[in-house]
Amino acid sequence: MLNLKNNSAAIALLTAIAMYVASSTYTIAQTTIPEQEVQPAPVIELKKEPKVDRREVYCLAEAIYFESNDESIKGQEAVGHVIINRTKHKDFPGTVCKVVNQKYKKYCQFSYKCDGKSDVPSDKKEFSHTIKISEKIMSGTRDNTFGAVYFHNKTVRPNWANKFRLTTVIGNHKFYKA
Repeated sequence: MLNLKNNSAAIALLTAIAMYVASSTYTIAQTTIPEQEVQPAPVIELKKEPKVDRREVYCLAEAIYFESNDESIKGQEAVGHVIINRTKHKDFPGTVCKVVNQKYKKYCQFSYKCDGKSDVPSDKKEFSHTIKISEKIMSGTRDNTFGAVYFHNKTVRPNWANKFRLTTVIGNHKFYKA
């Protein structure tokens, strides 16, 4: 047992241990391992959440609410994706609100904008649900319409439908790509 009452002996022992630990090689079980310089951990870039404009979310939610409120979540997402796809297409405006409010000649692109009724959602709980769907879509979810920029209810047969390629049918709507 060591007698550490003598301070100089204790200091000498601790110095020897420190020097041994600080040496450039260590011998462990007959294997010599060179000391390696400690490298900092690599910087991991976290994926940033896309910035979502609240006004754009509102416009998208309003369109989903009025155009597909009676649809499943999948159907509501599909209508939302058509609007997002239009913002990326050369023939349409570049923002959600401009797409939703766009007119072609005298016709509205979305029927609820020209039906003469209020564009204020009456069912606040359902509208809150469409806000969440809109946020999800605008944050980046898989497009279940396969790039569609047009849709219509299955109960109507618009003359423009024959000009475009049908991509999918979801619920009561048919979706088309230009």
